[in-house]
Amino acid sequence: MSAAHIEPLIDRLGTVAGLIEGRKPDAEIQAALRNALTDCQRAAADSRGEPQTLLRNFTQALQTWDRVWPQMGARAEFRLAVVREARQWASRLTKTAA
Repeated sequence: MSAAHIEPLIDRLGTVAGLIEGRKPDAEIQAALRNALTDCQRAAADSRGEPQTLLRNFTQALQTWDRVWPQMGARAEFRLAVVREARQWASRLTKTAA
């Protein structure tokens, strides 16, 4: 897995978590989710084997978060879950890229 594609994705996940925790506008959060999705798709295209599978799975998670955000984004438990999962994915991707 190319660090050149993974590092921006890890940074984007931190941005997503920070925006949610900072209770920023939904449009800003969704833009960050879409940027993370683009980075994830780019990294998946550049990867092979297990890392590619991991990134494809994460692509699905990002698509789901973005799709349901308009309905679920106001719910504190959903927001906390996305923050927690974004940080878990960032940690997992950091370990995979190492």
